[in-house]
Amino acid sequence: MSFNLVKPGMLTLLQDTGRFGYAHLGLTQGGVLDSQSARWANLLCGNDENAPLLETTYGGVELEITSDCTLAITGAPAIIRVDNVEVPQWLTFKVNKGQKVVIGRPVRGIRNYIAIAGGFDVERVFNSSSMVMREQVGPNHGQPLKSGQNLVAGKIADLAVRQAVVPFYLRPSFSQFVTLRVVLGFQHEQFSNHHKQTMFESVYQVTEYSDRMGCRLQGPAVIPASENMVSEGIPLGAVQLPPDGQPIVMMNDHQTIGGYAKMGSVLSIDLALLAQCQPGAQILFEPIDIEQAQQILLLERQRWQQPQVRILN
Repeated sequence: MSFNLVKPGMLTLLQDTGRFGYAHLGLTQGGVLDSQSARWANLLCGNDENAPLLETTYGGVELEITSDCTLAITGAPAIIRVDNVEVPQWLTFKVNKGQKVVIGRPVRGIRNYIAIAGGFDVERVFNSSSMVMREQVGPNHGQPLKSGQNLVAGKIADLAVRQAVVPFYLRPSFSQFVTLRVVLGFQHEQFSNHHKQTMFESVYQVTEYSDRMGCRLQGPAVIPASENMVSEGIPLGAVQLPPDGQPIVMMNDHQTIGGYAKMGSVLSIDLALLAQCQPGAQILFEPIDIEQAQQILLLERQRWQQPQVRILN
């Protein structure tokens, strides 16, 4: 089971949940940016949540099916067509050899996730199939997929793949107004009360300079008291404040060390919402303490212990 990537769009990458345990070697985690949408795509296809799948950016993707397979496409709302017939997202559907699947430009959000029953059969580098362009690590040496590349699915344990759908109430929202919950770090003491108040009471906008490394925001400046800092490890979601005072939220392909002051870190589950924000989206920061963060993540973990896709056949 496989297909040929006729048009890769702006940026199409193979991703899984990420590469962990190698930051001491300078290797970042990578992995899917919208973990919610990616997880649902794999669940729809009966895959393990860590199965490799495709992450596309701003659509414009065309696939030519070279053998019968079952797909699921989640993420940003976009028009999906199979041989010019529109098919819904958040649903498994079968495609036959010779058919073409086209993903249009999202009407909201940025990224789509294409899962295939059995997952993609690709190499694992440092225990992950995630592509990281900056480090040139992963399948295809971490480089974006190109036109003409053929992708093959792995073996399916159950050949009779069920057809399933994600109920509307379980699907993530794709808003242009997002609140990011931030756990303050020890460096928040580097900022005056005035600048803390500025950050947590102001609206910021996502800029066009955002990418998989970091989401760059624009708004009222938040300046640390001192710029002389020793470089140190950077976690996912860290909110860096460079000398110009414009926040940068570290995303999955972030560098592993840096020397800018950090107000704190965005709660991991909120990063999926940020990853789908188009330029111009409005962002608010909300401070929470570590106990609140742990409680939120515990409830989220419990919610995913029995994710309820609805079986259609």
